Order: sequence, then C-alpha cells, then structure tokens
Amino acid sequence: MQNLYSSGLALCALFLLALGKPPPREREGKLMGNGVHVQGLGKSGKLRIGRKQSLENDSNAMTIDFDSIQEVDGRGAPVSGQGPRRHRFNTFANQEFNITGPTNVTVYGLQATRIAFESVLSTGGELALQVFIFREEGNVTIDDEVTPVKPGTVKFNILLSNWTFCGESGGVNCRGAIGRYLDVTLRILGRKPPKRRTQPPRPPPGRGPKNHNREREFEMGGNVTISFSKKVFIDNMEQSEDMPGDFPVYESRGGNQLFHFRFRRFNTSIMYDPVVNTDDAEVLSSPNTGTHLVAPTVLAMLVACILQLLR
Repeated sequence: MQNLYSSGLALCALFLLALGKPPPREREGKLMGNGVHVQGLGKSGKLRIGRKQSLENDSNAMTIDFDSIQEVDGRGAPVSGQGPRRHRFNTFANQEFNITGPTNVTVYGLQATRIAFESVLSTGGELALQVFIFREEGNVTIDDEVTPVKPGTVKFNILLSNWTFCGESGGVNCRGAIGRYLDVTLRILGRKPPKRRTQPPRPPPGRGPKNHNREREFEMGGNVTISFSKKVFIDNMEQSEDMPGDFPVYESRGGNQLFHFRFRRFNTSIMYDPVVNTDDAEVLSSPNTGTHLVAPTVLAMLVACILQLLR
C-alpha cells in the first residue's frame, strides 16, 4: 500500500512539473494593428493573417507560404547548374529565417509597422520577406497602378538578391543554358478558393482612385482580399517595370492555390509587394477543437494530485 502511495506521489510530482513547463514553441514574429494580426514563422517563413489573436483558431485567416523558386530560360523551361547551386529551391519547410522587428516605419509616405524575415538559400541567393501593417489611410502608387490602403491593411515585400544566373557575362556554366527569368510561386490558402474580383466596389463620392485596376485582385473568403501588382522593382529599386506576359498567374493544382510570378534576370536584387485587406464585417466563430475536453481533464488530474498529497 505504501508503494502505491509513493508511486502516486511520484506521478503527481511529474505531472505538476510538466504542467509548469510550457512546451517548446517555434520561433515566430508577430504584428498587430487595428484589429489585424500577423504571425510569421521563423522556420519556413509562413505567414498567417487574420483578425483573431489566436490565428490557428481563426477560420477566416489567410495563410501564405513559399512553394518554390525556379530559374528558367527564355521559353520558360527550367535550367539547372551543377553542384550545390541547382538554380531552383522547392522546399521551405525547414528553411530558417532570422526575424527582426517590429519597427515603426514610413512606407510609400504612410505610417506603418514592419517586421522582417531574412534567409540565405542553399542556391546561394538571399530571400527576405518584409511585412507591414498600415496605421493610416492613403494610396500606394507604383507608376500608373494605385492601390488604396487603410489602417489594418497588410503589405508584404518579397526581396531576392545575390542570385547567380546561368550563362552570359557573370553567370555560371549550366550546360549551355541561359537563365532569363526567376519564377517564384506562393501557396495561398484562404477561407474559400480565390475568386477574381472583376468589378470594384463603388467608392464614396470624391474618394477612391480612378485608375485602380482590379483584374489581379482576388477574394479569399471571410472578407479577405489580396491584390497582386504587375509591377516589380529591379536592381536600383527606384523604377519599376511590368512582369512579362500574363504574369502574375493563378493556378489551382492538387488542392493547392498557387500564384506564379516571373521576374526578369537582374544584377543585384528584385522587390515585389502584394497587398492584403481584411474586413471585420464577416466574423465567424471557430471551434476550439479539443479545448473543451482537455481543460476539464487537466483540472481533474490536478485536483486528484492535490487530494493525493493531502492524504
């Protein structure tokens, strides 16, 4: 009987120690502003954007992560080099990102808060993701494209630098192939499959840009939209140019919602920045799966341990 009592005490002690020690958490960076929450993972660089502090329990939250980066030739066919620099990168699950911020900044003349994720790829290139939450209303203007933003609008920049292309001056030997473009694919999951917005909502009298192009804006469900510019900044970051052909391109493949971007060959770097808008008009509750079972169970075990210790 004494042995059973001692064993019970030992189990209670182990349980209380485990209860007091939180499980290890993955490194993450967080932003919050005007009721919008952004979470970025230090491993993989995956982003979650929504209106609940616990984004895992937000059924309207949108998830954005990198699917692949591939160098292609003038016909769009993949090119590949020899050795460790394969001129493609298609696995981000274990990619480590350094996190800096949050920091208050001015971007496109508007006040915002920023957090940054930076990583060195095994291909030799460098990838950075800067995420902003705007704190004031205004317009983001890139040449002839105008995108309205408001407090809580999220903008994220994709920056690629120091990529060594195949062939030509300064390039590497890739069995005679010449890399002309870099294709970047994002996997984006919303409450619903992306639906292209064809008609802009009517702006209030005297407000709203007249040349706001909605053909690359998608509704993601849960009153979340994402807008993709055709403009990309190359090298000097002061002048933009259009992506070639019909890019950016949306594709549904194997249950994945993929958005493809094509950037021409660059010397130093490229920068591309989509815009995400959320609206709290449609707030749907999410079930906290397991919460109602786990909490009473833990409480019952805690009470049992206390009674055991008081015997």
